[in-house]
Amino acid sequence: SIMGGGFGVMAVMLSPYRFHRYMAWLDMEANKAGIAYQPFQSVMAFGSGGPWGAGVGKGLQTLYLPESHNDFIAAIIGEELGFVGILSLCIVYLALVARGVRAAYRAPDDYGSYLAFGISTMFGVQALVNLCVALAIVPTKGLALPFLSFGGSSLLVNAAAAGILLNVSRQGMSASPLQVTSAFAAIASSTCSRISMISARSAARNPGLRATCTRRRQLDCPNPLHAIWAAKWRRISRATS
Repeated sequence: SIMGGGFGVMAVMLSPYRFHRYMAWLDMEANKAGIAYQPFQSVMAFGSGGPWGAGVGKGLQTLYLPESHNDFIAAIIGEELGFVGILSLCIVYLALVARGVRAAYRAPDDYGSYLAFGISTMFGVQALVNLCVALAIVPTKGLALPFLSFGGSSLLVNAAAAGILLNVSRQGMSASPLQVTSAFAAIASSTCSRISMISARSAARNPGLRATCTRRRQLDCPNPLHAIWAAKWRRISRATS
C-alpha cells in the first residue's frame, strides 16, 4: 500500500495536467471558470436538486455542465430526482454488490468465487469513484457510472460482466439443502475442533485453567460454544428435512 501510494503521488507530480487538475480541485472557487469548471457545475447541480429534485427533464445544469451524459450523469440525476434519487441509486448499487458477494460465497468452486467477487468489486468501485467525482470529493478521474453513463463499450462490458455474475449465482443456487447443511456441519465440526485444541493448549500452559477444565469435565459441562454450534446444526437439519 505504501508503494502504491508513492506511485500515485509520483504519477500526479510528474504529469502536468494531473497536477493542475489536483490543484484546481483543492481550490475550486478560484478555478471555477477554468480547470475546475466541470466539478463546480456538478456540485451546483446537486445543490439545486434539493431533497426531491426539480423533476425529470426539468434540470437546467445540462446546459452548463460539459459531458453531463457521460461521467457526470449522477449530477443530472441529483438535480432532477434530488437527494432521494441519489440515495435510491446508491441503494441499487449496494444491492448489486451485496448480491455479487453472496454469489461469490455460494460459488461451487474457487474460480467462480474469485470471478464473482472481482466483478462485484468492479461495479462497486466504479460507482463509488464516479459518485465521489460528481460530488467533488475526489479529483476528476474519468470513470463511467455502470449501466447509466453514455457509451456503447462501457455498457457492453458491464452487461457481459453482469451475465457472468448471474451465471455464477445460478450455479451456486443449484446446491441442495442437504449439501448446504453438510457444509455447515463440516465448518462447525472444524471450528469446534480448533476451539478444543486452543483450550487444551491454554490449559497446558496455565495450571489454574487446567484445574477449571478438569472440574468442568467432572461436572460433565460441555464447552458452551460446542452447544451453540450443535443447536444451530440441529435447527438447520430440522428445517431442511
